[in-house]
Amino acid sequence: MTQRRSGLQCPLCRESFALDWRRYFRSPFGRHTCPSCEGRSRLAFSLAYVLFVGGAVALFAAATVGVAIWVWLRHDVAPPTWYVPIAGLVGIALLMPLDRWAGERLRPLVPIAGGTTTPPMQ
Repeated sequence: MTQRRSGLQCPLCRESFALDWRRYFRSPFGRHTCPSCEGRSRLAFSLAYVLFVGGAVALFAAATVGVAIWVWLRHDVAPPTWYVPIAGLVGIALLMPLDRWAGERLRPLVPIAGGTTTPPMQ
């Protein structure tokens, strides 16, 4: 049985560190610097991550469209013009924690060109 990993593991020095909100927002494209060796790495995509996040986005989109259709059929009026932007903001607010959780557990770090390959000397 494999042990479930929690946090990111530097591919250069094997140090584990958490993907906290500050680190999540400071690296929107998944490039991270190890706090221990200062090596640069990026989050690689995995099939599990794509399926998890893609499924969450698809479920939220289906629920949003379903509510719009329900309003249209039940009340015989189109949803208000503010419905789409508000639904988009709610979707972002709901899906960001899922993306952070999945990124920390389902996306491994891989070294990038120009990253440090050895830990700094003490």
